[in-house]
Amino acid sequence: MVPVRLITRRTLLVLAATTFPAAALAACGSTTTTATSTTSVAPRATSTTVSPSPAAPSSQKVTLQLLSVNTGLPGKVEKQQVQTFEQAHRGITVEEVPTSFSAIDQKLNTAIAAGTPPDIFTHGPAATAVYAAPKETTNLDPYIAQVKGLKSDFPQPVVAGGTWKGHVYQIQWLANANVLVYRKDFFTSAGLNPSTPPRTWQELATDGQKLAQWNGTAIKRIGYNQPTTSFAAQQQFFAMAYQAGSPLFNAGFTKALFNDDASIQALQFAHDLVYKYKTTSPTPITGEVPNVPLLVTGQIAMSWETPQAITYARQYNKDVAASLTDSTPFHNKRPGTPLGGLGLQITSLSKHKNELVRRSAWSLIAWFLDDQRMAGMAQASGSMPARTSSAENASWIKKDPILQTAVKAISIGVPNPTIPSWIQMRNTAVVPAVEIVLANKGNPKTALDTAVQKANALLEADAKKYGS
Repeated sequence: MVPVRLITRRTLLVLAATTFPAAALAACGSTTTTATSTTSVAPRATSTTVSPSPAAPSSQKVTLQLLSVNTGLPGKVEKQQVQTFEQAHRGITVEEVPTSFSAIDQKLNTAIAAGTPPDIFTHGPAATAVYAAPKETTNLDPYIAQVKGLKSDFPQPVVAGGTWKGHVYQIQWLANANVLVYRKDFFTSAGLNPSTPPRTWQELATDGQKLAQWNGTAIKRIGYNQPTTSFAAQQQFFAMAYQAGSPLFNAGFTKALFNDDASIQALQFAHDLVYKYKTTSPTPITGEVPNVPLLVTGQIAMSWETPQAITYARQYNKDVAASLTDSTPFHNKRPGTPLGGLGLQITSLSKHKNELVRRSAWSLIAWFLDDQRMAGMAQASGSMPARTSSAENASWIKKDPILQTAVKAISIGVPNPTIPSWIQMRNTAVVPAVEIVLANKGNPKTALDTAVQKANALLEADAKKYGS
């Protein structure tokens, strides 16, 4: 393994303890696809400032509760933005309730059952339909329409991730599209040109094979990081299936289609990356320090992931940062990459049926969506701004070609399917199928046929419960 200079265990422990919750942000939002994903880039909005609808007059006091997964540095930035909001809106007080991605659903469901849900909550796009279908969140279309050019300032895949049955229920704050991140120094030492990263599946397999280093049956360095378990494996499978031409679901999300020829081809290729080309180990390897990307430690040469890996490296070691770069994702028949992020939703239960409270809640969301404030939160979290204009105007992105690539990747993102039972479907149908194949214990067609059968049963149950 090529040594990584200047990175000590102490440095990495500091990194792990102080960095933003990147993995959680990617996990919740990133993945999957809709039949309506597009590669077009949203036009820039005519105004970079979101003007909220009238909030509470100073004579009418409103207290808003914000349940947020932002912690660490993003949490501090959020608190600062809330404080300036309160100063500008004297009639509104915001009570911030911190939580985590792992705990937010339990907290939300408990609060909803008790009739005391928060006014606003943050969540990944995967949760859009989960709360919109039972009418627990508010249709944001009337508020978005009041801000000229706002909706068109979001790339279409970003909008799709927050849309349920044609209406926006979650408006995106941050966006994370996966890019192909790789170590230039490892490319050079393997005899590859770091200026020409892989652009096709075959090139990815060939380069990954050359980059991998093995010591007998033990891998010393992963050539290409093909996940073999959990949601990460499912994310990459769905994105590759989309690249191969699969719609994954029909347009109305009433039928699963991810057992078509394109999906079978994608899962077979993922299997081949592990067992034929040996770009990685069938079982995950242990990182030198928890929560620190293996690209930084030198245990991975190339990986398809969100831009946070570069943010980690640049913040804590200049040598590693100098040997990292990224590119727009490789493709098969069409480009596509997992897309996740963080959005904002307004609940629709109990006191939230009061229009004054809803307008006040939207005023806070609009405050967060301002170009500069959105860019500030994105920079703190290592994510990209969800609005095109915010990304275009952010000085830290303007001077960074690599981050500009990460922004461009958003326009070819494939968001989560907006399905009420998606989390259950992912965990009980899709992930097990992918894991069986990548454990070399089943063939793609049989595994995906079984997964689609389970998925369609859940979709039928959704239709009965919430209407088709």
